[in-house]
Formats: sequence, C-alpha cells, structure tokens
Amino acid sequence: MKRTYYIYTFILWLLTTAVVSAQSSVYFFYDPACMQKFDYEKVSTFNDIAHTDYYISISNETKAIFRVQKDPLNLNKKLVNEIPVKPFMCQDRENISDVLIDEINASQKMAYMVVEAGNQYILYEIRSVSTLTETQSGIVYDDPTYGFKYDYLVSKSGEILNKQTNKERNVFFEQRGTISCLSNYQFKIVSRHVETPIKHLSIISTVGVNRINTTHGALTLKSINDVPFQNFIAKRCNMPVAVATTVKEVPPVVPAKPVVKDTVGMSDLEKRLWLSKKERGFTARSIDPIVKPVQPIGEAGMTPPNPLETTTIPSPTVANELLPGGIYLVKEKENLYTISEKFRIPIQRLIAINQLEGYSLGLNQALKVVDDGTIPSASRNPLVKVDPVTNMKTTIHVVEQGETLYEISKLYGLELKDVYNLNKQLTDSQIDINQQLVVGYEQLKK
Repeated sequence: MKRTYYIYTFILWLLTTAVVSAQSSVYFFYDPACMQKFDYEKVSTFNDIAHTDYYISISNETKAIFRVQKDPLNLNKKLVNEIPVKPFMCQDRENISDVLIDEINASQKMAYMVVEAGNQYILYEIRSVSTLTETQSGIVYDDPTYGFKYDYLVSKSGEILNKQTNKERNVFFEQRGTISCLSNYQFKIVSRHVETPIKHLSIISTVGVNRINTTHGALTLKSINDVPFQNFIAKRCNMPVAVATTVKEVPPVVPAKPVVKDTVGMSDLEKRLWLSKKERGFTARSIDPIVKPVQPIGEAGMTPPNPLETTTIPSPTVANELLPGGIYLVKEKENLYTISEKFRIPIQRLIAINQLEGYSLGLNQALKVVDDGTIPSASRNPLVKVDPVTNMKTTIHVVEQGETLYEISKLYGLELKDVYNLNKQLTDSQIDINQQLVVGYEQLKK
C-alpha cells in the first residue's frame, strides 16, 4: 500500500510540476509582420555558439532581441501540437516590460519562441533577451553580460561606455563607418577575464547587430527574415540587387487546381484549425485568431455608394518628408497603401519603381515615391473615387493576374474578413482578373 501511495504521490507531483512550469513559462509567436529573424553563421573558429536572434519593436525607439542558440543536437527545441498558454502576439509587444526581460535573463521564467510547422509548433528555448535603443542622441545596447550607452556627440574613441552599468565586461567605442546608405558603429568588448578573447561588435543603424568577431573568427549576419543580408541592405537603400548570371531552364507553370477538403466528420477544433489555415490566418490551437476591427461604413444602416457612379480625387502629398531623389523612409505601422495615399502614387507603381518582390516593408526602408517616368506605367491601382452627393470616398482595387484575396487584404492593411465585409458579393475566395474590390470607405468632410 505504501509503495502504491508513493507512486501516486510522485505522479501527482510530476503533473503539478508540469502545470506550474507551463504557467510560469512565456511564449512569443514568431510573426514576420512585426518581428525580424536575424540568422547568424560562424566564420572560422569562432568560440561562441552560432545563434538566431528575433528582433521585435516594443516602442518607437527600442527593440527587444530574443536569442536562440543553434543547437546541433536540437536539445533546446521541441515539437508540440498545442501551445500551453496564449503567446505574445504582435498586438502584445508593448507589454514586453523590463521586468519580464529581467525574469527571463535570471532564469526565473522559461521563455520560448513559437514557430509554425504545419499543424504543429516548434518551441525554441530563448537563452537571453537584449534590448537595442536608437534615439536622436545615440545608441543604448543592454545585454545580460554587458551593456553600454553611446552618445553621437559626446562619446569618444577609446572611452569606456559602461562605467555606471559595468557588468562583466568593459565596452569601448572604436569607429564609425558606413554600409551602403546606413551608418555602421563598431565597439570593442573587453572581459575582466584575461583568457576571454576581445570581441568587436558591429551595429548598423536602424537594422541591428551584423557582426561579432574576435581574433579566432566571427559570427556574421547571414540573412534577415530569410532574405540574404546583402539583398536586404540593397532593398533598404533602394539599390539594385545583384543577380546571379547562371541561367536555369524553368518549366512551364501549370495553374494549380484549388484543393477542396471536406470538413464533415471534423471536430470543432479541427474545423477551426483547417479554416484558419485555409484563410492563411493564425493557426494556434490554444489561441483565437487576431481580431482586427473593421472601419465603420458611414452611418448605421447606410448603403455604400456604387463605385461606378463616382469620380476620382487625388490625395495631398507631403513633400517636406522627402530626402533628395524623392526618397521616403518608411515609418512604423506604415504600409504600401498608406504611403501611396500620402504621396499620390499607385501601389503597383511603388512596387515597380522600387523593384519590390512583395508587399512587406521594413522600418526606415528607403522607398522612391516620386515617379520620374523612367519605368513604364502599366498599373491602375488603387482607384480612389468620391460620391459628389454623399461625399463618401471609396478605395477600389482592380484584381491583377496572379493575385489572391489574402495578398490584396495585406496590401491595404486589412484582414480577410474585412475584405468580405466590404464586398458582400464575395461568397468564397475565388476572384477574377479585372474584378473590382472595395478596400476602404471614408466619409469626407464637407
């Protein structure tokens, strides 16, 4: 009897420990919409383990950097079917506090980066959290082992930058340079332990850490969000991207037929997961999809205007925000639609002029927003119209070949359900070339 009692007590203790551990752990959902993945690789015999950093802006000036070590044995990663608790999503990033960061670095809380893998999730153990703050006066970098503050005007080469917050290492400013159109700052990190090699840290302004090197080797930035580092910088600086000269024979593309999956026999959980996958939304089983409010369409009960009976109007430009050459630096929360409205240039022209491969933009990315006519115009989106009677402004997107509802929704900063609410005629995801879709209403002041 005693043996059975002890066995049950031990099992109960294990279950209790697992529940408490899950509740005391925190999870962060990797979403490229608000997070950047910095993938580093080792060069030569660099002593430290290679790692992947996940950058997320927690304010206009500060980014939190979650570090995940590249463990060849996969000891710090596990595959799960369900996330134990609701993870931090894009809309939760402002709740990432200094207290939470300190708890993770002090191992008081286990932290995991959640990455989708089909119908499952990979949990990567977060080993440390750093912060990088850039203001008009300088750079502040805070790491669990060292931290420093560099002032653009006051700090001098060879000066200790972390006198007040000296942790295990001293940090010195070395020199400032440039990488393409961006400023590059280099710092030297000297440990109290003589046997520890001196490190050199390189930070690119508005981007992040691009290199850590010692006399033994280096840890260098390979890609950002799976885009090669050099290509990322070229796009940020509005420069042509180098293309390999090798020619490959490309087989003809055969349009894929839509896959129809029968939901009969599925549980409510399975059906919700499948529908979420179908709409390319979030698929976490333990969380509800992100809800984004739809802008109201005029007064209650008001019928939207007919786009075919309206006339077009332009939107005002903001010339004082431009750099030489008609270059504009993307601000936080801006997308192609808001920028096209701001500078009276169609979205497809922005894509063509800047040779963009997709709709995603980076903070402080350089975009050419002045159309000088060097690239032939072949687009018509978006159509902006106004009803002279109701003074209701309507924004319309004309479907181009190869576009999907999901891509169009993201183009204008909407969710799929927003597009369906604005276009009651849609019954499924099938759209036709040249079909007109309403993507926004706005009641103008008379």
